[in-house]
Amino acid sequence: MDTPAQRRAGGGGGETDSSTHLAGAMACVVGNFLISLSLNLQRRAHRDNTEGVHYTKLKAWWVAILCMFVGEIGNFLAYGMAPASLVSPLGAITVISNAVLSKIILNEPMPRQKAVGVVLALVGAVLIAVNAPAPFPLDTGDKVILEEEEFYYSIMTLRACIYIIIVAVVAFCVANPLKLPFLVSDTLRRDMVVVPCVLCGCAGTMTVTSAKAVFNSLSQAFAGNAAMFARGDICWLTYLIIIVAVGSILGQVKYLNEALMRHGASRVVPVCVQLPH
Repeated sequence: MDTPAQRRAGGGGGETDSSTHLAGAMACVVGNFLISLSLNLQRRAHRDNTEGVHYTKLKAWWVAILCMFVGEIGNFLAYGMAPASLVSPLGAITVISNAVLSKIILNEPMPRQKAVGVVLALVGAVLIAVNAPAPFPLDTGDKVILEEEEFYYSIMTLRACIYIIIVAVVAFCVANPLKLPFLVSDTLRRDMVVVPCVLCGCAGTMTVTSAKAVFNSLSQAFAGNAAMFARGDICWLTYLIIIVAVGSILGQVKYLNEALMRHGASRVVPVCVQLPH
């Protein structure tokens, strides 16, 4: 019989029960509402900054960042307690709450088309969440793997590596740090809302994966199994993922503010939510 720290790949051991899934979904809803509140407060801070002070010196901006920090913690907990196939569609809550908050905080109009779009987004999120597919099983044949090895094997696959490379290439082409003439120009990046939102989405997709990994590692450590932080052959991946998580969150804040400084929250939020993350 396998010990509690062992499981056969593709098996059903250690599945989260429905009550934990519900708690994860609620954490996601609250977190996305706070993130939407943060985006609108940031936009308000930028709009009211008539003196041209750097936004990091504005008190309102720091209040918005605090809301985003708490909201991201909610999403962090949600991805740890529920599968991504359930949590990700609930990102539509950001669009729905943004439609209301942008009217209250920024006095942006809410035409009939916008209200219909909010209703459709809510219906779509519910349908996707209810019919969320089961997580793809990890296939290692008949090999029995330790609990701490499960995420390591899921990351060290060809499919995961190709996905990470694609995200990195897209981010490089859009950010264009070397100012290459055949990639995205600074003018296009300044005028089109989708450009900083794509960069935010690239950072967001790394945040989702790394948050899930860090939560699982911490859960195992608090349960008495600190192998993800102590085993020499796999702990390097844990610390690398922590660095990626911090960097991707900072990237999201940077590119969100870049978009909000030039475009309204009613344009930025729907674009960011529709991008992969």
